[in-house]
Amino acid sequence: MNWRYLFTDFVLVVLTLSCLTSYAQSKAVVPVISSEWWQIADNPDLGKYTTEKQQPVDFGIWQAAGGTWQLWSCIRHTACGGNTRLFYRWQADDLTEKNWQPMGIAMMADTTIGEKLGGLQAPFVIKENGTYYMFYGGWDRICLATSRDGKTFQRWKKNNPIPILISAKGIGWLSLR
Repeated sequence: MNWRYLFTDFVLVVLTLSCLTSYAQSKAVVPVISSEWWQIADNPDLGKYTTEKQQPVDFGIWQAAGGTWQLWSCIRHTACGGNTRLFYRWQADDLTEKNWQPMGIAMMADTTIGEKLGGLQAPFVIKENGTYYMFYGGWDRICLATSRDGKTFQRWKKNNPIPILISAKGIGWLSLR
């Protein structure tokens, strides 16, 4: 191993990183609130799952096929049992609309395929090549569901009967064991 080349490479890396850091700090973008706040969703009526303690948390927002905007939330402290969480969705034609249209319960845990009762959390959606991918917490795992329209999702199971991508229990597509 040639230590001189290694040292030169190290110095170049340090100089590059320090220049990039200085540049990034000088070009830092600071968000600015340009208008008054407006509300797009409220604490929803969940029918038989409604409780006084329920809370919408962990929002995901994206534009679906056809141009409508979707807002999904984990609603916690519901009466759905188990860990008390489910997904609810709202929809709007424009991102800046006030009081989006409530669309109802979007997804509940499916215990027949290994999801924890009431264990859905934090929906996050991306679109790639015409398919929407929703990553979500399944209480002790990261799960995946897919959609063509960005509104109705099917759990992705690959070769596993459970829609798990990452699990702390050694099962799924990518295991932490």
